[in-house]
Amino acid sequence: MPGFLGHLFNGVAHGVSVLAGVTLVALVVLVVAEIIARSVFNTSLAVVEECVGYFVVLLMVLGAAMALRKNDLFRVSFIADVLPPALERASRAVYIFIALAVCCVFVWRTADLVASSFSRGKISQTAMETPLWIPQLALPIGFCVLAVFLIEHLLLVLRSSDTGGK
Repeated sequence: MPGFLGHLFNGVAHGVSVLAGVTLVALVVLVVAEIIARSVFNTSLAVVEECVGYFVVLLMVLGAAMALRKNDLFRVSFIADVLPPALERASRAVYIFIALAVCCVFVWRTADLVASSFSRGKISQTAMETPLWIPQLALPIGFCVLAVFLIEHLLLVLRSSDTGGK
């Protein structure tokens, strides 16, 4: 997408990629440190399992957003392939509107979960006693990023219908 919006979407994608990369490196470092601690020092770091779980969830939502942006999500196209181009674009726009609505509901509900955990002071029942709102933030942030990339796809679909699908 050209212009300011293109730079905005590319910037969000770059930030998501960097965050995912840093998260993946941290996950690998933690797992390797745990392996070394167990095999060399016969002890456990005790926090690795919890942190790795949080990192996996963050990687999942960030990875889904990037897969959506790159059109790498699984897509059943047997219906779309037989539709005339204009109808296929219209069906894609409807799908994006529905997906965007679902994403917005997920952002709202997961943000409510984060706010509830924060206000109640909920912590994990582990050695780290992590305030739960911190890892829970991955969900509304991830769904927001998904929504941003759905908006990008919607704009591209609408733009292609303005130009006759070219």
